[in-house]
Amino acid sequence: MSQDYTYRKAIGLTASLPWINNYSYYSYDLQKRASKSGFMGLGGAVFYQTKENKFSLNYGFTGSLPAPMGPIDFGKDAPRTNIISNFFEGLFHRRLSDRISLIGGLNLVKYRFDFISNADSIPNYSMYDDTFGLTIGGQYHFTEVFSLALFYRPAFINENMKIYRHLVSLDARFDINLWKRN
Repeated sequence: MSQDYTYRKAIGLTASLPWINNYSYYSYDLQKRASKSGFMGLGGAVFYQTKENKFSLNYGFTGSLPAPMGPIDFGKDAPRTNIISNFFEGLFHRRLSDRISLIGGLNLVKYRFDFISNADSIPNYSMYDDTFGLTIGGQYHFTEVFSLALFYRPAFINENMKIYRHLVSLDARFDINLWKRN
């Protein structure tokens, strides 16, 4: 598991799995702020890296499945809510050591709130919220290719400014260098 970060410049791709997610959002069925955690996500990025600095453009989506894998029994009578987000962000990564990086940038996040009921008398619906905010995070590098990152994405501009929104995700990230120069 040795690491070699001696190359001066690199261009590449990042595959990301934001597997554990937490949301603070506006619950349209309860008419107030709510919080929910769940599993699922997929993302990708292009990056340009110099020795300890990296710039990336990232796109991804996250979901709030109640279990990380396997069948989920939602039940027949109980209504449920689901949160899905799509995000686009520009990030600056600053490597503090061989293992640790700090991350910051700007993001656009689109939240989708789904209310799902199996009862005929209650209609199903989806609502959308667009936000603009910051991305703040930290990354632990296990190897040159694999790392874990924790991201916090608070919204500063959104349609309903009275409701605080955020997306927190724990990502497994895989960097693939397409070009590098020593």
